[in-house]
Parts: sequence; structure tokens; C-alpha cells
Amino acid sequence: MSLLHAFLGASLNNRNLSAARSDAAILRTTLGTENKNLLQNKASNKVANGISFTVHADGSVTATGTATADAYLTLNSAIPLVKGHRYLLNGCPDGGGNTRYQLYLVGAHNEAGYCTSSKAVAIYATQSGNAAAYIKIAAGQTVDLTFFPMLRDSEIQDNSYQPYAPSLDARIAALEALVNGAAVMSLDDMEESDDPAEEPALHCPVAPAAVIVVYDPEEAMIYE
Repeated sequence: MSLLHAFLGASLNNRNLSAARSDAAILRTTLGTENKNLLQNKASNKVANGISFTVHADGSVTATGTATADAYLTLNSAIPLVKGHRYLLNGCPDGGGNTRYQLYLVGAHNEAGYCTSSKAVAIYATQSGNAAAYIKIAAGQTVDLTFFPMLRDSEIQDNSYQPYAPSLDARIAALEALVNGAAVMSLDDMEESDDPAEEPALHCPVAPAAVIVVYDPEEAMIYE
């Protein structure tokens, strides 16, 4: 076999391996054992230094106005990162920059990623710990932009936006907590819904020790 054939074969195998890893990561996401989007947007609507930040139900954020000073929106200050894992951050509109606008993440152990376009930026976790994600609009900028913040495992090649949702593991943990005597909660509580009244609670006339679990692929609720 010539060196050229060997090189081409190795390159093809590497691409196949990369694609297989991406497919496996997507499969884990599809089954619910791992979310594609690991960034849960916990922010609320806010006006800061002339910028109106509107948080949408899918986790995207629209920023409008003219910044009288640097304007920030904290998306989540406790995003867990796992030591040795590589992540990709994306979701900033094209045309950003430190003196314009950006989506960025800073970890407790100096991990950092600054996203200024639709292209993803890599973040490597040197230690396990929490990270915080922000949107920044620089002073003097007039904007009407929508951000789609997403943090994903680097093995997932598809950068199309997917809203955050509790994983199957998190759902199972909620059931285990219930069995162990923890307080009853809904999966909306896990997602920190701003308006629990949007879906009125259903009170079932059952014995205090009884538990009814209603599962739906889109949403599960636990009632006692």
C-alpha cells in the first residue's frame, strides 16, 4: 500500500469515527440520557443600561435598544462542567466582538469561551465545577438581536439550536427523591418555570401515601 493510500484511509477512518461519535451523542440526546443543550437559561426579562433583554420560552434571548454602558444578562451562574470534558458554546448572532456584543461562559477554574458569531467556540474543563454564562452588549451599541445560547458536548457536530430540557437521568432522580420521601415536584419546577400557574395543578382524591405518575414524552408530572 502506498503512503498516499494509507494517509487517505486514515483520514477517512478519522472522519468516520468522528461522525460515529457525533451520532452516538445525538442518540444519547434522543433517548433523553443526555441533553444536547446543557445550558439551562434561568434568566428573566430585564432592562439594563438601555438594553431590553426578552427571554423567550425556548431559552432564546432578544436584545433591543442602545447601550448607555455595558449591559449584561446572566443566563445561568451554576452550569456544571465535568473534568476532562470538552464543550462547544454557540448561539451568538454573526458580527459580534468584545466591543460590540457576545455570548460567553466563564468557569470556576479559569475555563472561558467567548462566542461572537454563529461559529462555536471550544471550552475544556480542567476541573469539575460550575460555570456562568452571560450575554454582553457593549456600550454605545444599538442592537435588535436574538441569541440562541447552547452549550453542548464537543462530540455533537450539529450546531442547530435545541432548547434545554431535563434529561431522563434527572427525571429518574426526581422519582427516586419522591420514593425516598422528598417533596413532590413537577418537571416544570426542575426547569424553573417563571409562571407555575400556566398549568394548574391537578389534585387527585387518593390516599396520602399513594402516588400517581403521568408520563408524556413531552412533559411528565407527578401528583400526590
